[in-house]
Amino acid sequence: MAQTPLPAPLTDSWSVLEDHCATALSTSRDLLTRLEAGAAADDIVPLLQREYEAVAGVREQIARFGGRLPANSAERRDEVAGHLAELMRLDEISRDLMSRRGVRLRTRA
Repeated sequence: MAQTPLPAPLTDSWSVLEDHCATALSTSRDLLTRLEAGAAADDIVPLLQREYEAVAGVREQIARFGGRLPANSAERRDEVAGHLAELMRLDEISRDLMSRRGVRLRTRA
């Protein structure tokens, strides 16, 4: 009889979430750097797609917590919250730069 494997410990989820945040931040910083350098649309579109996928990974990992935080997780939670705040700040700057260049983006739902 096959046994159902136990879910991975929630602390592993923190590491995965932190990794996704790092990827999203790196991609967002790369996008912003290229926007500031005046990158062509052909360079921007693939970066926007990578950024979207990276942020989707962050969202998926946050959803995995399901409102349950492991004990002694306040420090990691605060660190991730700082990453998310930085991600939103970079997104705002990038959107402003694209808007000034006439790039039209779909609005968030």
